[in-house]
Amino acid sequence: MKRSVFRSLLLSGVLLGVFSSAHAENIQGLKASISDKYVSIEWTPLADQITFDTDGYAVQISQSKEKMRNVDTTEKIVFVKQNESVLSLFAPAAFKNGEDYFVRVYTYIKEVRSLTLTNGSKIVKFRIATSGDKFVSATETLEPNDPVISNTETDSIFSFGKLSVKNPIDTQVDFFWSRPNLTEQDFDGFVVVISKEQSLANPVTEAKVGRDVSSMQVQGLAPETTYYAKGCFVKKGQKFGDSAVETFKTSKMLTEAQKLTLARLLTRGVIKRSDTVVKVDGSSTTAATTTTPASTTTSTSTSSTTTGSSTTSTTTTPSATTSSSSTAAAKTSYTKKEIQDKIKALETELKLWRQRLLKATR
Repeated sequence: MKRSVFRSLLLSGVLLGVFSSAHAENIQGLKASISDKYVSIEWTPLADQITFDTDGYAVQISQSKEKMRNVDTTEKIVFVKQNESVLSLFAPAAFKNGEDYFVRVYTYIKEVRSLTLTNGSKIVKFRIATSGDKFVSATETLEPNDPVISNTETDSIFSFGKLSVKNPIDTQVDFFWSRPNLTEQDFDGFVVVISKEQSLANPVTEAKVGRDVSSMQVQGLAPETTYYAKGCFVKKGQKFGDSAVETFKTSKMLTEAQKLTLARLLTRGVIKRSDTVVKVDGSSTTAATTTTPASTTTSTSTSSTTTGSSTTSTTTTPSATTSSSSTAAAKTSYTKKEIQDKIKALETELKLWRQRLLKATR
């Protein structure tokens, strides 16, 4: 299947789990009824943001339950427009009296000779019979048995990959990940979901960052607490391409001596700093500026700034900022590594300001 079809799937089906689940029960309310010799097949339409990049609905009809799957595109299929949610068929012409039929509805994407069924409903089984000169029907709702629509190519395109958990201490943790094989049109950014439950129910935060970020530090966690986390992409508010769930436990509150040790490790570059700091504040998160190594900047005396409604933090360890800023100001020569670190920090900060400029001009 062509990549353009996968990109359409990203917007229409994958966001709701077609690639990650063996069942795709996204379309609700499917029912079949008969009136005046016409079989009426109806369903609850999906939201516009799900169907806008599809070609409409596809109603699958068969006398075999085993063929009511999202990969069986050779069965009888009737196509319906996006803005319609009912299909009427003349019963004497479409169905044999007294025999069982199965019906299911999907969204679909068609490109040349390729047909992809996404967002499937459950299956409705029904039988048409005559009672005098009237047609009557009996119906039953059945569970589908879709195979996973996935292969190596699609996995590599949509998989978040490995979410690496680093440096969990008393109230914070760092996350790192690889850059994805996606275009800017494919996704809006990254989200790390953190919860105290392995199922990731009731998350303590869903920390979101932009496309140009490949790591984040989450602050405001509870000490001595076990957490579970996963990374995923986000597009128009919908999450997809989930990573495997990772677990970590925060430590006891650090002592002042431990904080000083941490500050020295950060200053020397022994501990890799994250691109962005995100703070946990109830159910909401506040994006922060890139954490800049204190040994390579002279502006670390400012602990926080406010831009619009979002608060940004410039360092994760105030003690490191205080102890190293005067040293940095007094230096007249730098090592190659210090120069490289400075360039990297400035490039990262430049990306952040470009993002802010883009947001401000929208």
